[in-house]
Amino acid sequence: MRPFRQQMRPPARRWHAEAPPATAALIAAQAAVFALQTLCELLGPEPASQTTAWVSQWLALSGMGIDAGRYWELLSYSWIHPGPLPIHMFANVIVLFYAGREVEPILGSRHLFGIYVLGNLMGGILQWLTMPDVVLMGASAGSAAVLTAFSTILPELEVTSDRFAFGDVRLKSKHLALALVLAAGLLWFFAVGSSIGPAAIIAGVLLGWVYVELLGFGAPPAIQRYFFEKRRRETRLKQMSTDEFIHVEIDPILEKISRKGLRSLTRTERKILESGREKLGQDEATER
Repeated sequence: MRPFRQQMRPPARRWHAEAPPATAALIAAQAAVFALQTLCELLGPEPASQTTAWVSQWLALSGMGIDAGRYWELLSYSWIHPGPLPIHMFANVIVLFYAGREVEPILGSRHLFGIYVLGNLMGGILQWLTMPDVVLMGASAGSAAVLTAFSTILPELEVTSDRFAFGDVRLKSKHLALALVLAAGLLWFFAVGSSIGPAAIIAGVLLGWVYVELLGFGAPPAIQRYFFEKRRRETRLKQMSTDEFIHVEIDPILEKISRKGLRSLTRTERKILESGREKLGQDEATER
């Protein structure tokens, strides 16, 4: 009896409501700072924009601020958000809430905090280098770094949520980071939404990926796999006996020469022939 389609679905992981300590602390800090920022704007001198300008002048990231020696802006920008509506702040908090509580139990609070802070720092640096005329506020880079860490550590994990009006949402975690990179890349390419910090988001994604890769999570990059396979093949060839080497490696190349000629050989095949010649020479020297 064939199983129902519902039975054939891979198990999905539902996000739980609880947030680990570091994740909860970062979320609380972001909310508290935004509340303090809003309070300063409301209680500031008239017009209120004077207070807003003062806050952004000293904490938001801008090329003018860095030129003036306010290097703390490379990190302080991530603790304030544009107002008055906290849409940007809520978006970053939601990403941190969902991804951070999955990453923190695996990596620990210290590494989660490091990913978040370094993601914002690297995002600020790249944003300043590429878009110095744009005033940047918000922790999008840090949130992107945490989300990428989650996608790298658990790329095939299927996550689901039933909190949407149109029904359940089921997708693999790796698609979250890919969608984020695509969206930020398009914004950067078309010079749209520069205040969101597309360059900072890209930097945060790269930082999150590199950080967890260095910790040993995720699949190795293609260049690393190439050199690993190359070293493994060289070791295997050295361990072969002469007869086995000729049968497995040399005979197929000789057949190719007889069919297509010597010029048809690739660089790798020529190296194999050279290795076979050296191996035969070593055996003759041993017999003598």
